[in-house]
Amino acid sequence: MLAGPAVSEVQAGVQALGYGADTASQQITFTALVQRRVLGLRRWYFLETQAANLVTVAGTSAVPVTTADLLHIHAVRQAQGTNYPDLDPMELQQLRSLRHQDRTPSTPYAWAQANGTIELYPIPDKVYALTVDYSKHPTAPTTGADLLVIPSAYINVLVFGVAEMLAFRQRDWNAVAGFKGEYKEAIKEMIGAENIKQRQASDTIGSSDFWQNASR
Repeated sequence: MLAGPAVSEVQAGVQALGYGADTASQQITFTALVQRRVLGLRRWYFLETQAANLVTVAGTSAVPVTTADLLHIHAVRQAQGTNYPDLDPMELQQLRSLRHQDRTPSTPYAWAQANGTIELYPIPDKVYALTVDYSKHPTAPTTGADLLVIPSAYINVLVFGVAEMLAFRQRDWNAVAGFKGEYKEAIKEMIGAENIKQRQASDTIGSSDFWQNASR
């Protein structure tokens, strides 16, 4: 995993733009807000991780995903003896409708994310091992020592985003416009680099219909 900067590094960059330590607490708050804004833009590669050792229960459709940082599930893989298929993503209500009509336990072939669980169809007829690829939900930073998840190579996204908020707070409209432009350019660079990585891993992208729907 790429290392992210500490909040204090973002603060140093912001202070180099003319904002002093007297706004240090606001800088931490705004850093958390900018990171959350950026993370909500798309499926970022640096948020992706994996949970293994999940198992089904015979006769039970829902499988809890016990990891505390779960945000969005991308893919569910199942072990069936010597076969290791990827299960098909399905819209939750469609899956529940199918399960409502046919409650016969069998080998699952479809999944949907539902409130911290994976729901399967058909209902599992025995124990199966599952591996889940998902995007994690990072803890919001609260101190200067906290580490951020956005890679250090894109620290300017955070610096200019925080500076824009500070300028707005001070009603410095010229500075707001300037920092907003710098922020947009930094975001454009970050997304461009992300698109290259997405294309290089295109065989693993789009396993979940969540992302297909979200991009429309």
